Amino acid sequence: QARRLTMGQFSPAYLRYQRVFVALHDGHLAGFASFHRSGDEYCLDLMRVATDAPSGTMHALIMAAVSEAKTTGRVRLSLAALPPRSGLIGALARKTGAGGLCQFKTCFAPTRVALYAAATSRIE
Repeated sequence: QARRLTMGQFSPAYLRYQRVFVALHDGHLAGFASFHRSGDEYCLDLMRVATDAPSGTMHALIMAAVSEAKTTGRVRLSLAALPPRSGLIGALARKTGAGGLCQFKTCFAPTRVALYAAATSRIE
């Protein structure tokens, strides 16, 4: 289910420009994960898994991306933004059901880096 706002929304045309990892089960699409690519980095964009996909399908897709990133010389694979653990934004994220996504991403033991969605001054 797409959450919109900062979450990606499915578009076949958009995926043409991304690195897409696909999981098949019994000859059918079980799920996929897409990543933005730059010269030395992958950044997670979309994750979708079928309701009848085997347990661990998305974990396997992320690990395939990590493995490929290493072998192709990428210096970073970003799992994209996570809300802060505390504060208003963190509470709002938990209230809207982002807890499962946070739990999923943290199981890969990511290095958290502060990101900002607001600035202290106007753009000039």
